[in-house]
Amino acid sequence: MNIANREPLAAIGNESTAKGVVPVSDTPRSAKSKTKADKGQLSFRKYWAAASLALVCGMVLIAGSMTAQIEAGIIDNSAAVAAHYIDTLVSLHLQELASTSEISEEHKRTIDALLSTKQIVAFRIWKGNTVVYSGRKEDIGKAFQPTQALTRARNGQVAGQLDHLTDGHGLGALPSGLPVLEVYAPVRQHGSDRIIAIAEVYESAPALKEELSRVKLQAWLLMGALALAIVALSYGIVGNGSRTIAQQRSSLEQRIAEVSRVLAASEEAHRRPDQADERVSESDERFLRGISADLHDGPLQLLGLALMRLDEVGNVVTSSRCDVSERTDQIELIRCLLTEAMQDIRHISAGLGPPDVSNVSLRGALQMAAESHQRRTRTNVRCEFNGPDRHIAAPLKICLYRFVQEALSNAYRHAHGRGQAVLVWCDGAKVEVNVVDEGPGLVAGMGASDSGKGLSGLCDRIESLGGAFEVRSMPGKGTRLTARFDTLPGGYRPDLSLLH
Repeated sequence: MNIANREPLAAIGNESTAKGVVPVSDTPRSAKSKTKADKGQLSFRKYWAAASLALVCGMVLIAGSMTAQIEAGIIDNSAAVAAHYIDTLVSLHLQELASTSEISEEHKRTIDALLSTKQIVAFRIWKGNTVVYSGRKEDIGKAFQPTQALTRARNGQVAGQLDHLTDGHGLGALPSGLPVLEVYAPVRQHGSDRIIAIAEVYESAPALKEELSRVKLQAWLLMGALALAIVALSYGIVGNGSRTIAQQRSSLEQRIAEVSRVLAASEEAHRRPDQADERVSESDERFLRGISADLHDGPLQLLGLALMRLDEVGNVVTSSRCDVSERTDQIELIRCLLTEAMQDIRHISAGLGPPDVSNVSLRGALQMAAESHQRRTRTNVRCEFNGPDRHIAAPLKICLYRFVQEALSNAYRHAHGRGQAVLVWCDGAKVEVNVVDEGPGLVAGMGASDSGKGLSGLCDRIESLGGAFEVRSMPGKGTRLTARFDTLPGGYRPDLSLLH
């Protein structure tokens, strides 16, 4: 029996496949992400509609306030023109009201002549709360409650109102549908700021009404165009921002998914060494049980038989009837049994551990494995080393020694040693060892007894030290077994084609 040819801790098997990294392809965005995007788009539209409504309401208020101010300004300007006319022409004939409460007939006729124009619809002069002059004679001498416009005029201000006829003073009917500017202007005593009377003038103002309508329309159109521009601009800005946010959210979700995949792969990578350690422990237990069976079935049986022969030799020696030749045969038989037991024990010991490689470099250790294989199988092994030779940690060196030893044993078993080669690439702490052959491949050459446990044990041993194991095989084109530790891209690598 030859224990050196037994499968050790992680022996070479006959699997046609090996563990590898399965790339994860990018998947399209899930329906959930699409739903989130749709909800985000709907939320954006609602937000934009609410913001646009608020903007339109604000623009309406601004436009209303602006047109009101424009209308008030135009009316005030028109009222100021009428007040200037009264102060320039009419007030000269009202100065007597500074000392009396009546206007002379002469001045009344003059005032009638000055105010007898088509533009002036009605005219009244107030002294306190009493009408002292009016185009309607029946109003003269009547007292009325003061209005807000009349009070403003008494305070020295010119008050003007457009189409604000309330007939609060009993003015009577005015031409129906005619735009009228109602003006209250203070009349001052010449040479002082004393207000002696209030002039109330009703002036036909169709041109003023038309101008106000035109200005209001222009203001509303301007504010509407501005509001529309702001709404369109805000839609573009917020829309672009929403699309940017959606794109960033999608990119972030993809990154999160990628990070999750990387974390899952990292967790799997952390679990694999632990699982490999467990499988190595199980393999060690199986190997130890195999050693126990080998010792029991081999050397122990031979030693037992030798002991039995020793008893027979003792009986022969004590027997006077035994001749010398019989004694010599018995002793020679015992010697043969003990020699065979010693050889079995030596083979078992050789299979339990590699030679002492603690004081040699990686190249020396792998050359020792190749030379040992050549002596044992009487086949040739081509060795190629690339990169600097250096000393590495003993556990890694022993692992690579076992890898080469077991991979060459597998090549000899299935390829009968054809094209055996050991290709080593080393760059600092990065090591790659390849064992190739030109046999029929694992599928064509695998045996039925191994059951695929050899490659699994070899993979477990390498992964337990943080390395990577790979098998490449094609029917009729040979097999390559690769062990890598801390591989980085770049640098010189040996030819990785299957055939050499």
